[in-house]
Amino acid sequence: SQSRYNLILSILLVSLIPLLLSAYFNLKNSTAALEKAALEKLNSINDSKNQSISRYLDSISGNLKTLAHNKMTEEAAEEFTKAFFAATQELGENDKNKLKKYYTDEFALEYSNKTTEKTNVEPIFNSLPALTLFHQFTFIADNSNPLGSKHLMTNANVSNGYTKAHSEYHPYLKDFLETNGLYDIFIVEPKTGYVVYTVFKELDFATSLINGPYKESGLAQVFQAALPLKKMGEYAIVDFAKYYPSYEAPASFIATPIIRNNQTIAILIFQMPLSTINTIMSENAGLGATGETYLVGKDQKLRSDVIQNKDFNIYNSFNKNKLITSNAVLLALEGKPQNQTTTHYEGVDVLSSVQRIKYPNLDWVVFAEQSTKEAFASAETLKTTFLTLILF
Repeated sequence: SQSRYNLILSILLVSLIPLLLSAYFNLKNSTAALEKAALEKLNSINDSKNQSISRYLDSISGNLKTLAHNKMTEEAAEEFTKAFFAATQELGENDKNKLKKYYTDEFALEYSNKTTEKTNVEPIFNSLPALTLFHQFTFIADNSNPLGSKHLMTNANVSNGYTKAHSEYHPYLKDFLETNGLYDIFIVEPKTGYVVYTVFKELDFATSLINGPYKESGLAQVFQAALPLKKMGEYAIVDFAKYYPSYEAPASFIATPIIRNNQTIAILIFQMPLSTINTIMSENAGLGATGETYLVGKDQKLRSDVIQNKDFNIYNSFNKNKLITSNAVLLALEGKPQNQTTTHYEGVDVLSSVQRIKYPNLDWVVFAEQSTKEAFASAETLKTTFLTLILF
């Protein structure tokens, strides 16, 4: 009968409502737990990257201190400085033209190839004093090794005190650079700011960081920041910025004084490599197909390449204004780390974990991101399964 049928239906509905409510709340809690787990995984990966970058930067500052405190480095700094200023020889016109040709042909061509822009090197060349011209001719123009490999020459073609010091100490400093994966090593005389030695012999070699062509550069800034330091182990660091002698590649520098008998006899500077930082950040284990980690500075420019979009790399960030325009950068630098669902540089919805790096004097933040679609895939699968069971 109809009344009996209605009664059975009522009983079924009354029984089903609590069951459905219970299932709904279980689903909601399970989904929230899965989303929380996705975020915790991102936070954990962010922590790991943060520690790896901080450890790497600590290792560079440790290597800098180790080299500065080495007796051989002290002797090298004294001998390079003394011999550098003693070698004051005017270049003949032929030799001067050979060096000028290196500037106008080799360097300018490589600059154009790397930056796709032209550079006028003549004003720089014409501003160089005789001392700079002599040393650059000896170790750059009169060096048979090609551009980018000038560091392979140990003995110059000129017989003087500087060549003798170079043949003695260059192999040791070059080996230290290669062993520790550095971009370049500089020894700078503190009173005049002259770069009395570099491993790679780029155009900054033998120039003054006080009144030479690169007095406004990051190299000059870190030199000035290290000058007042009086204690062994203290160091200054300058963040990445475009660097002309390295063809506008972003360069960061770290410096410490070389102290002998309580006197600063030189400033030791490392040009930091980008490759190791990139290697650390580009490893995306645990982040699936869409995940990645990358570093961003206070200026919203990248400090490591993005792996999901090759256009977003450090070089383009500094030279083509490819910025990470996220408020999360500034909030993280203020000590307010962000965990959120947001839209990243490509307009894709991502789950994002953002933290400031745990290293002094560098305003960098670590981004760990994964598309929300992939990050919440387990939660979405659970919802679909639940709806399927309810409907069918």
